[in-house]
Amino acid sequence: MKKLYFLFFIFFCGINMIWSQTEYGILFISDIDARYEMEQTPGQHYIQGGGSELWFNPNQYFSPIFNQEDFSYVTPNLSTRKINFNFYSYQDGCFISENKDFDIDNGNINTEVSFIGCFASTIPYLIHLNQPADTNRCIEQTIELNNGWNWKYSYDGTIWTDFTSEYQNQRSISFKIKELIGYENKSQIFFRTGYKTNFTNTVKYDIIPCSSDLLNTSAPNYTVCNYSNGDVTFNFSRPLEPGENYLFTRNPIGSNIVTSAYSNEVDKVEKTSATTFKWKDIPPGDYEFKFQNQFENNIPSTLSPVTYFTITPRQQLTFTTTVIEPNCHTDSGGISVTASGGTPPYFYILDNQTKKEFTTNPYIIPMLSEGIHNVIVIDSNNCIEK
Repeated sequence: MKKLYFLFFIFFCGINMIWSQTEYGILFISDIDARYEMEQTPGQHYIQGGGSELWFNPNQYFSPIFNQEDFSYVTPNLSTRKINFNFYSYQDGCFISENKDFDIDNGNINTEVSFIGCFASTIPYLIHLNQPADTNRCIEQTIELNNGWNWKYSYDGTIWTDFTSEYQNQRSISFKIKELIGYENKSQIFFRTGYKTNFTNTVKYDIIPCSSDLLNTSAPNYTVCNYSNGDVTFNFSRPLEPGENYLFTRNPIGSNIVTSAYSNEVDKVEKTSATTFKWKDIPPGDYEFKFQNQFENNIPSTLSPVTYFTITPRQQLTFTTTVIEPNCHTDSGGISVTASGGTPPYFYILDNQTKKEFTTNPYIIPMLSEGIHNVIVIDSNNCIEK
C-alpha cells in the first residue's frame, strides 16, 4: 500500500478562536488500497473533528494513490489539550466506527493515534511548534524542531528564508545557527513550519555569544604547606576580548555549595597568559567546574559543560634532628637534619642566621660552638613544620 498525504486543518468560528485557528494543523498520512474489481464498490473513509471533515471514496484506479496533498487549519480544545476525532469507514460489507482523542502535547510522535478503515488507513500528525523554556542559543549549539513539515527561518520575523531541501518534508529537523545563511551579527532568529506556503505558529530564539572552549585543566594540583590554598589552571581556546571576562563556578562533587569568581578578580584569579587563568586559594577536594564568558553589559554566553578537577593536600613538611657528638677536641660535631614532605628543595636557618639550602638529605649542619642551638627547616614555598 502506498501513502496518500492529506494535510487537513479544521476551522472553528468565533473571535476568541482566531489565535488558535492559525497555530495548529494536522497532517493526515493515509495508505489507500488500489481498486480491486471492474465495478467500483461504494464506500467512504471519513474523519471528522471540530465540525469539519476529511473524507474520500475508494480508489477508482487499479494502483494505489499517493502524494495527494491538501492544506487547512485546525482548532484544538486548549482546555483539554486535545482534538476529538470521529471516524468511520465502510465498503463491501465492512463497517468501522471509532472515536479517538488526539493529544496535541504529544504530537503523535511516540504514541500513535491511527484510523484503520475498510480500504485505507490514516495516521494524523501535529503541525505546531512548541516554544521552549530556554530560548538562548549560540551559533554552535544544536537546535531541534519537531511537529513540522516545511520549514522557514527569519532574523526579523518578517522576511523569511526557506531551509534547504534536505530539511523540507521532514517531521523533525536539527541544525546549528551557524549553518544558516546570514546569521552573522544577528541577535535573534525565528522559525516557523507549515505546508508549502501556508504556515502555523512562530517560535523565537535569542542568539547569544558562545563560550570559549576549555582546552585543558592542570593536573595534579596541590595545596601549599598543607593549607586550604591550592590552585588550578585553565587553558582556553582564545584570548578574551575587551570588556569580556570569565565567570568561574565550582562545587564539591555531591554538594550544591557553589563558589564563583570572575577572571578579573585579581585576589582570586591570576592571569598567567592571554589564554590561561589560575584560580587560587582552593581547599583540598574533588570539584565540578563550569564557566561562562561574560560580555559587556553583563551579557552571558552559554554555560560550558561540566568538567572536573582535584586539589590534593600537600604532604606536611616535617623534619627530625640528631645531635652528632664530636669525636675529639678537633671535631666540632654537628646536627643531622632529615626533611620530608612539603616541596623540595629544603633550607635551614641556624640560630636566626642566613637561610641555607640542603645539599644532601639528611644534611649535617656543622657546629662551631658548644651550647644550645635553634634550627628551623623550610621548603621552597617557605612552609615550616607545624
